[in-house]
Amino acid sequence: MKTIKQFTCYVLLCMTALSAISCCQSEENDDIQTTASPSKETVQNDETDAANHRLLVPDGLPDKDFGGAIYTMYLRNDPSYSPDDFYAEASSGDIIEDAVYERNLKIAERFNVQFAYNYDESNTTRDSTALLAIRAGEDMNDILGLHGAYCFGYAINGYLLDWNSYMLYNDLSQPWWDQDFCSNMTVAGKLFGMTGSISFNSIGGTFCLLFNKNLFNTYDIPYPYQEVRDGTWSFDRFRTDALAIRADLNGNGVIEPETDQFGLYSSSWRFPIAAFYMAGDRVISSSKDGELKLTLYNERTTDILDAMKNFYAESGIYITEYSGDYAEDLFRMGRAAFVGSTIKSLQTYRDMDNEIGVVPYPKYDETINRYYSLVDAGDNVFAIPITVQKEKLEMISIITEALAAEGWKTVVPTFYEDALKTKFARDAESEEMLEIITASRYFDYGYFDINIHWNFSYIGRSMLNISKDFSSYYESQRKSAEKKLLKTYETYRDLDM
Repeated sequence: MKTIKQFTCYVLLCMTALSAISCCQSEENDDIQTTASPSKETVQNDETDAANHRLLVPDGLPDKDFGGAIYTMYLRNDPSYSPDDFYAEASSGDIIEDAVYERNLKIAERFNVQFAYNYDESNTTRDSTALLAIRAGEDMNDILGLHGAYCFGYAINGYLLDWNSYMLYNDLSQPWWDQDFCSNMTVAGKLFGMTGSISFNSIGGTFCLLFNKNLFNTYDIPYPYQEVRDGTWSFDRFRTDALAIRADLNGNGVIEPETDQFGLYSSSWRFPIAAFYMAGDRVISSSKDGELKLTLYNERTTDILDAMKNFYAESGIYITEYSGDYAEDLFRMGRAAFVGSTIKSLQTYRDMDNEIGVVPYPKYDETINRYYSLVDAGDNVFAIPITVQKEKLEMISIITEALAAEGWKTVVPTFYEDALKTKFARDAESEEMLEIITASRYFDYGYFDINIHWNFSYIGRSMLNISKDFSSYYESQRKSAEKKLLKTYETYRDLDM
C-alpha cells in the first residue's frame, strides 16, 4: 500500500501551485451582531436577489473528468444523525430529498463520478468499521462523516489527514465552510476535520430554545421576540418568564412532572451545556499560532455556573437525569414554557397542538455584545482517513468542495427557507429568529475534543452532579487538563503527515 509519506513531494508541489487556498478566514467571529447581518455570501438586496446571487457564485473548481471514479463516504446510520443529507436514491417529491438528489446528480454528471456509502449503526463512531479499516491500512473510505466529539480522537492517533496540507482544492474561506469552526479547531496549524454546508444537519445541530406561545398568552407575558431584536434578551428575562409560568396545577404544594407545569424542560445534554456559552466563553481557546489554552475559568463563567445551579434548584425546572427519570416530553404535552432544543428538533414538534416559537439562547446579561448559539458536537465533522491513496486525493478534494458549494447554493436554502420556515416555524417572527440563531453559530474546541477532559468538555452538564463549587472543582482538575492540553498540542505539532 502506498502511504501518505510516499507522496509528500507531490503535496508540496501542489501547495505551491495552489497557494494554500484551504486556509480559513482569520477574522474575529466575536464581532457578529445581534441580528443577522450581510456577509460575503449575500447581497444587500431582498431575499430573492440574495438567493439568485448564491447560484452565481463560482466554486472555482477546474473542469475534470474522473472517468466514473467512485467517491465513497462513511456515515453514521443513526436516527438522530441520519445520512439523509447525502443519500437520496431518486426524486421523491420531498423537497429536502429532492434537493439532495439533484445536487448529487449534478456533481456526478459534472465530474463523471459515482457516489457510494458505507454505514455504521454506531452513533459515536468510536469503534467503527471506518476505524478498523484505518488500523488495518485499508483504503475503504474517501471521506468520513464522524461524530464531532470523536473526530479528534482519530486525529491525535494519526488516523486523519490535515485539510490545510492535503485538501488542496478546498477553499475554507468560502461561505460554504464554517469559519468559526475552522478558526477554533485548527491546532498547531493543522485542521483534521471540517463542517459547513456540505451537510444541512450542520445548521440543524445549532442549539436554540423553543417556547410555548399558548402558555405565554395565558399568563399575559409578551413573547421575547422584541428583546431578541433589541439585544436585551438576557438570562434574567428568560429566568423570570420560566419561573412565572411554572404552576402547581393540582394544588398539592409540589410541582411534579406527572401533573404540573414547568418553566423549563430539557435534556441534560442540551440546556445545561449550551447555557455555559451565554457570554461567549470557551472551555479551550486557540491562539493565532495554534497553541491551546484552558479558558473555561474566570469570574464570569463562575457567575454563570453558580447562577445555573441556583436556577436548576428551583421547583418547576426539569432537567433529565438530574431532576429524575420522567419519560414523557413535558414540552410536547403543553406543560413547559421552554424546552432546550436544536433547529432540526423543530421537526419533532411540527404536530404539537400548542403554538410554539423559537429564540436563541439569551445573553448572560445585556452587556454581552451578541448571542452565542452553540453547535452540537454530535453532528457530523468531515475528515479524510490517512489510508487514502495519492492518486485519489485530487478527486476527493474536488468532489468534497463541490458538495459543499452546491449544498450552500441549493440544499441548505431548501432546508432552511422551505422546510424550517414553511413547515416547522409557526410564525413570521420565528423565521427572523432562525436567521439570528444561524448567524450566531459558535464552536468550542474544548466541547468537541472530549479527550482533553470529559467533564470540562461538558462543564455545564457536569456541574449538575458535582457537589463542589466551580472554583474548587476547576482547581482540583486543572493540572491534569493542562497537561493533556500540552500533550495534544505537541502531538499535533509533531505529527509527520
